[in-house]
Amino acid sequence: MRGVTVFSQRAREYDRWFSENQRLFQAEIEALRALLPAAGPGLEVGVGTGRFASALRIPFGVDPARGALEIAAQRGLAVCQACGERLPFSAAEFAFVALITVDPFVQDLLRLLGEIRRVLSPRGRLLVGMIDRSSPLGRMYEQQKDADPFYRQARFHSVEEMIDLLHAAGFQFLQARQTLIGTPGPAASTDHVQAGFDEQSLTVRDGYGQGAFVALSMQKAR
Repeated sequence: MRGVTVFSQRAREYDRWFSENQRLFQAEIEALRALLPAAGPGLEVGVGTGRFASALRIPFGVDPARGALEIAAQRGLAVCQACGERLPFSAAEFAFVALITVDPFVQDLLRLLGEIRRVLSPRGRLLVGMIDRSSPLGRMYEQQKDADPFYRQARFHSVEEMIDLLHAAGFQFLQARQTLIGTPGPAASTDHVQAGFDEQSLTVRDGYGQGAFVALSMQKAR
């Protein structure tokens, strides 16, 4: 995984972003929550400091960054240090897995998705949250990433690229939701993304192609 050291050493700085962009974070949570399976044991791969897992009530999480996991544990999550490409779980152990804003930091995404598929029960669900590289915000991230300690090594994907990878890994598309609609204003930066979006931009809509943050519901194919 790219950038593990910075996410461990600067975990509190990274976690603070969610507090400083609270309205934006809540819009992302609402997009994800609409697609969250109603029941069954769940796992977040790349749980980080536990912001998403805590808000979505996902009890288990793994991440390679120890500093981030210490904060996640303080949020009451059951966590362990592990890479998503080598999950320490038995086959078919989870009803659903969440993978939220992790794809830019994974060197072998197909391997990771294959490992997630292994630990999912038959017809289990995968919930993906991602920044669409093709969106105006995605392009802004690409342009500014060299100056950002967390995104310097990131490789963002378009939604179409991600869906193709998910299909190749043995998942079928079910549904998509999106938010952070339109072009961010001039005040937006990787530190203060929220500053570039008004309230209307933070609504949640079906589908993808308009919003920078996209939630995908996928099902493990037979």
